[in-house]
Amino acid sequence: MGQVTKANMDDVVDYHAPRGDQLTKLIAVRTAERTMINTILENTEPCDDQQVAISWVRAGAMRANAAIILDGKI
Repeated sequence: MGQVTKANMDDVVDYHAPRGDQLTKLIAVRTAERTMINTILENTEPCDDQQVAISWVRAGAMRANAAIILDGKI
Protein backbone atom coordinates (compact mmCIF):
# COMPACT_ATOMS: atom_id res chain seq x y z
CA MET A 1 0.00 0.00 0.00
CA GLY A 2 1.40 3.35 -0.99
CA GLN A 3 1.53 6.42 1.14
CA VAL A 4 0.54 10.00 0.57
CA THR A 5 3.66 12.10 0.15
CA LYS A 6 4.40 15.64 -0.96
CA ALA A 7 5.22 14.21 -4.39
CA ASN A 8 1.80 12.54 -4.90
CA MET A 9 -0.40 14.68 -2.65
CA ASP A 10 -1.94 16.71 -5.48
CA ASP A 11 -2.87 13.56 -7.39
CA VAL A 12 -4.56 12.17 -4.28
CA VAL A 13 -6.43 15.36 -3.36
CA ASP A 14 -7.42 16.71 -6.79
CA TYR A 15 -10.73 15.86 -8.44
CA HIS A 16 -10.57 12.96 -10.88
CA ALA A 17 -13.37 12.57 -13.40
CA PRO A 18 -14.31 8.91 -13.89
CA ARG A 19 -12.72 7.26 -16.93
CA GLY A 20 -13.66 4.13 -18.82
CA ASP A 21 -15.65 1.71 -16.68
CA GLN A 22 -15.00 3.64 -13.46
CA LEU A 23 -18.44 5.28 -13.53
CA THR A 24 -20.11 1.86 -13.62
CA LYS A 25 -18.00 0.79 -10.63
CA LEU A 26 -18.80 3.97 -8.70
CA ILE A 27 -22.51 3.44 -9.29
CA ALA A 28 -22.21 -0.18 -8.08
CA VAL A 29 -20.58 1.02 -4.84
CA ARG A 30 -23.24 3.72 -4.39
CA THR A 31 -26.01 1.15 -4.91
CA ALA A 32 -24.48 -1.18 -2.33
CA GLU A 33 -24.04 1.72 0.09
CA ARG A 34 -27.68 2.72 -0.30
CA THR A 35 -28.81 -0.89 0.23
CA MET A 36 -26.68 -1.33 3.37
CA ILE A 37 -27.82 1.96 4.91
CA ASN A 38 -31.44 1.08 4.19
CA THR A 39 -30.95 -2.36 5.77
CA ILE A 40 -29.48 -0.78 8.90
CA LEU A 41 -32.32 1.76 9.14
CA GLU A 42 -35.00 -0.90 8.68
CA ASN A 43 -33.53 -3.37 11.17
CA THR A 44 -32.14 -1.29 14.02
CA GLU A 45 -33.57 1.18 16.47
CA PRO A 46 -32.49 4.81 16.23
CA CYS A 47 -29.47 5.17 18.50
CA ASP A 48 -25.83 6.16 18.50
CA ASP A 49 -24.75 2.67 17.38
CA GLN A 50 -27.08 2.87 14.39
CA GLN A 51 -25.58 6.18 13.31
CA VAL A 52 -22.01 4.93 13.81
CA ALA A 53 -22.81 1.88 11.66
CA ILE A 54 -24.14 4.18 8.94
CA SER A 55 -21.04 6.37 9.21
CA TRP A 56 -18.82 3.31 8.73
CA VAL A 57 -20.78 2.27 5.66
CA ARG A 58 -20.36 5.77 4.25
CA ALA A 59 -16.64 5.77 5.07
CA GLY A 60 -16.23 2.38 3.43
CA ALA A 61 -17.99 3.58 0.29
CA MET A 62 -15.78 6.67 0.15
CA ARG A 63 -12.65 4.54 0.45
CA ALA A 64 -13.94 2.19 -2.25
CA ASN A 65 -14.59 5.17 -4.53
CA ALA A 66 -11.05 6.43 -3.92
CA ALA A 67 -9.66 2.97 -4.71
CA ILE A 68 -11.57 3.02 -8.01
CA ILE A 69 -10.58 6.55 -9.03
CA LEU A 70 -6.94 6.35 -7.91
CA ASP A 71 -6.46 2.92 -9.51
CA GLY A 72 -4.65 1.63 -6.43
CA LYS A 73 -1.95 4.31 -6.58
CA ILE A 74 -1.94 4.57 -2.78
